[in-house]
Amino acid sequence: MWAKIPLSYLNSLGNNMAILRSNIRAKDFVGLNKICSHFLRRAIEAWLDGMKIATVDDVGTTQICHQNIWNNILIRYKNRPLFIPRWIQKGITSLGDLFQNDQWLSYNEVREIIGHSGGLLFEYNAIMNAIPLAWKTNGAEQISEPPNPDFHGKTISTWTSSFVRNKLTAIRYRQPGVINFWANKYPGLEISPRIWEVAFKCTKETRLRVLHFKIVHNIYPTKILLQKMGLADSSNCSYCNTRDYMEHFFYHCLTVRNLWTHIECKLSTFIGAPLELYERDIIFGITTGYNSRIRNCLNAYILVGKLCISKYKYGQYHDLLLLFQNEINMRKLKFQSEADD
Repeated sequence: MWAKIPLSYLNSLGNNMAILRSNIRAKDFVGLNKICSHFLRRAIEAWLDGMKIATVDDVGTTQICHQNIWNNILIRYKNRPLFIPRWIQKGITSLGDLFQNDQWLSYNEVREIIGHSGGLLFEYNAIMNAIPLAWKTNGAEQISEPPNPDFHGKTISTWTSSFVRNKLTAIRYRQPGVINFWANKYPGLEISPRIWEVAFKCTKETRLRVLHFKIVHNIYPTKILLQKMGLADSSNCSYCNTRDYMEHFFYHCLTVRNLWTHIECKLSTFIGAPLELYERDIIFGITTGYNSRIRNCLNAYILVGKLCISKYKYGQYHDLLLLFQNEINMRKLKFQSEADD
């Protein structure tokens, strides 16, 4: 029963899953709003954007009758794709549905199928005028079965759920603009999946995960961003009057240097070896070296350190080291248990 729900959505846009043979990009597709499922709608958008757009010359003579009438970039009226739901409900989806006994259906024959209405004549003429002239003269040659939908070189009979999911994900992927931003600031730095996953590997605390997300995406509200938003009079740091870049806010600012020295001492004791935290380690976390248990614990301490800096600069705290110690004490058992996993 549940499997019939997505099929009912798809069939409302064309019988026999005609949407899979649509020759149009998602942004131009008419009727996607009829699909209530957000997931299914996004999947169809990815599908449409991943399909090759055919031209009139690409369509073989034997394929003409299987061309969709609706949402086909090659069948347009006043430069717009066609979509008439009541025609779809009566079973008219492809050109073959309008071509019978070696000729195109007349208006009267269509009226017998659709039913009489005031706008039917206009709709009929719009559809017939939208069909490319070359197809009207070659419409007599048909094949018995429509071709299976082809997606990235595979026909529907060979698809697997993982193949479709991976292809749709790859099609919809857009590289975040912040990658170029950090690449320009740190030549040679690769924003790998490990960097995005740092907070998710070392803690389950939403607040720390969100903080890491904002920093890596360069959307954390330093004074530079606050000034752009009209919430600060200056883009300079309130403590040392230096332009408040992300790396200054969390690492170079004179008010936070003692904190990182303190954290280096604590973490050196934890791992039993000298540890020096560099600017990249503070901004992105530690992604190489050490085993996963130790690396997760180090990154958890670094995240809490950045949280304390944020609270100290925008809150009413007077002792940054004491604030850090309190935050660590509150989370200590949690960090230990997660680091041991």
